[in-house]
Amino acid sequence: MSNFDTINDIDGKEYLVFDSSELYDDSQMGSKSDDFELLSKLGEGAFGKVFKVRSKINNKVYAMKKLNIKEIKKENEKAYQLTINETSFLEGLSHPHIVKYYKQFIEGDYLYIIIEFVANGDVDGFIEAHKRFNKHISEEELWNIFYQCMTALSYVHSMGVIHRDIKPANLLMDNN
Repeated sequence: MSNFDTINDIDGKEYLVFDSSELYDDSQMGSKSDDFELLSKLGEGAFGKVFKVRSKINNKVYAMKKLNIKEIKKENEKAYQLTINETSFLEGLSHPHIVKYYKQFIEGDYLYIIIEFVANGDVDGFIEAHKRFNKHISEEELWNIFYQCMTALSYVHSMGVIHRDIKPANLLMDNN
């Protein structure tokens, strides 16, 4: 999309639309936690939290993972190494169905990972919302989700980053 594009509403009326994505310079978003305004908590795991944040520098909204790497290392060395390697993994990916990685930084005991904010949420949230409102998911929607997942998985496989010896259930458990 160029800076300006047109769309038509259901009555055929044409509207001029401005693409604001070019206004944001993702290279100038900040490099410390104080450069981001916390807007809301999106989720929480065993070792960290994910927040919706706004850069105080470029005013763009991102998701920020805040992970306590000291606690992760204390719990399990393998999980610590996987956490540190996560950013290298994400940095090399570029696919429309994979959340975009921007940067990482460490402050004290915390690793901060800045990633794309996905306004519509994830597949789990989509399914939970349908359950909560007892709403049927159409076959077309299911095929669309399946297609997006499979193209992303195929891409990741083509990058050579999935290994047969890494099993999701073993990531946070010491099997020695």
